[in-house]
Amino acid sequence: MRFASPQAFFLFILPLMAAAGLVTGYFLRLRVLGRFGDSERVSGLINGLSLERRVLKGFLLVLGLAAAVTALARPQYGGRTRMLRKLGMDIVVALDFSKSMLAGDVKPSRIDLAKRELSRLMMDLGGDRLGLVAFAGDAISFPLTTDYAAAAHFWKDLNPYDMPVGGTRIAHAVNAAVRLLTGDAQDARRSKAIILLTDGEDHAGDVMEAARAASEHSIKIFAIGIGSDSPELIPRYLEDGTWTGYQKDDDGKYITTRLGPENEKLLREMASQTGGAYYRAGAQLEGIGQVAQELKKMKKTELESRSVTAYEEVFTWFLWPALLLLLIERIISERASSRRRRAAAAGASSSAVLLLVLFLFPLSAHAFSLLESVDSDVKEAVRQMSENNYEEALKHFNKAAAEWPDDAGVRLNRGIALFHLGRHEEARQDFLAASGPDSPADQRAMAYYNMGNVHFELAEYEDAIEAYSHALRLNPGEPDAAHNLELARLRLEEKKKQEQKQKEEKEKEQQDQEQQQDQEQQQDQEQQQDQEQQQDQKQKQDQEQKQQQQKQKQDKKEEKQQMPLESVLDSLKQNEKSFHTEQARKRAKMMQGGVRKDW
Repeated sequence: MRFASPQAFFLFILPLMAAAGLVTGYFLRLRVLGRFGDSERVSGLINGLSLERRVLKGFLLVLGLAAAVTALARPQYGGRTRMLRKLGMDIVVALDFSKSMLAGDVKPSRIDLAKRELSRLMMDLGGDRLGLVAFAGDAISFPLTTDYAAAAHFWKDLNPYDMPVGGTRIAHAVNAAVRLLTGDAQDARRSKAIILLTDGEDHAGDVMEAARAASEHSIKIFAIGIGSDSPELIPRYLEDGTWTGYQKDDDGKYITTRLGPENEKLLREMASQTGGAYYRAGAQLEGIGQVAQELKKMKKTELESRSVTAYEEVFTWFLWPALLLLLIERIISERASSRRRRAAAAGASSSAVLLLVLFLFPLSAHAFSLLESVDSDVKEAVRQMSENNYEEALKHFNKAAAEWPDDAGVRLNRGIALFHLGRHEEARQDFLAASGPDSPADQRAMAYYNMGNVHFELAEYEDAIEAYSHALRLNPGEPDAAHNLELARLRLEEKKKQEQKQKEEKEKEQQDQEQQQDQEQQQDQEQQQDQEQQQDQKQKQDQEQKQQQQKQKQDKKEEKQQMPLESVLDSLKQNEKSFHTEQARKRAKMMQGGVRKDW
């Protein structure tokens, strides 16, 4: 025989204390009676007192408590060895993290919708190994694992600006996924699949070659197209998430993206090459739902096989005798009494036994599955949470989670503490772990309810609606979940109206920017025309001035050529005039002097 919870034997202090108390009480009673005289005579005067009954009651009480403590220690016997087999398949999800995935043609954005699709897939997985590939111009890989919470951390906070190389190369993603799926030679017999979530834009052109390589290893590709067929601008953000406008090329023109027919044709041909299929993502996650159905049709092979030893629980061998002994102890009276007193004693005994049964029966009904809740760390954490000391509660829950990492109750309560501390992402991971298929239905419902609260706080109303709906399916009629579901729907409607308003404002802003650009271009053209006209006028003026200068030069040249002839004529005229003047003067003189008489 073995004991699954030997720490319960510390409770043996209870029957020991009861025995010590009974013995001490007996001697104290004798001492008190001795004060009234001879103890034997005084005892005889007490009506109906029976020492034998007192001793019997004490013996039954101590023995019953000892049997109850032994039952709490979970005695087991036997030990049959059996093989525990785990079936599943290997899946790699390749998620497009190029900047075109920031487009908002699907709400809230392409990348956010892709992450929601991946979250939905992880909820439906059960034992399958999951690997991840984030790609843009290059690919980043996360190895195959069944720890979905760890896998979720890989992509949860990743965004396109974290990728080392821009662009989109789907072939790189497919090749990286193939390497993950074929890395272990012993895994050759397992079914394998690649789920590709992308907007279909590819800048390399070697997609079909990568698809053929996947087909050679019997790997199916299921492609999910994300986006609309109308051109959409690509927003641009700072590192702190501030929107700064839209992406432009080197020429200053806006860059648009769309999931056009040519992109869908490429994805469809690639999936068909491997025997897979192509689906288009929708607001209600139709794409991933269809892929999940296809995965269920694929062959599940053994992922893990190990031997475990199963023991038979025999705590009831001690539990029911403990109840019987304590019941008899309560029924037996220490002294003879009237019928009314016996009835009252019987009623008190029945109440006490009923309380004991209500306390111990759940242990037998659940086969001690709730014994771990009495752990000191969990009890202290719950007490701290009742006093709103969530930091202290989280410390104790972390200690309990270190001991029981797979306990859904611990993960659920730790998630609640994290939620109250505002650590929503960590809380969501704990709620996701607590909502696994192996958890009890009530815990799964509570996990989905709290997961809905996380999404609601983050204004992710569509995810909140889905989580609340899961909670109501598991626990129909839950008033808080129903109330929050309606509230989330109202907030989602308001959010859509606000997003529509923002979209209209963005479109108006874009139109204003385009109009402003057109005006600037028109002004530039007018300025250019004015400059050209001024240049033409200047050239014309320069030409006229040049012609005038040439004419002046020609005139001067002709003037210089005519100057010698004119000067000769003028000289001759002057000489002739001087000659005639001199002759006239001489004639006048001769006439004044008369005739000469002498010769």
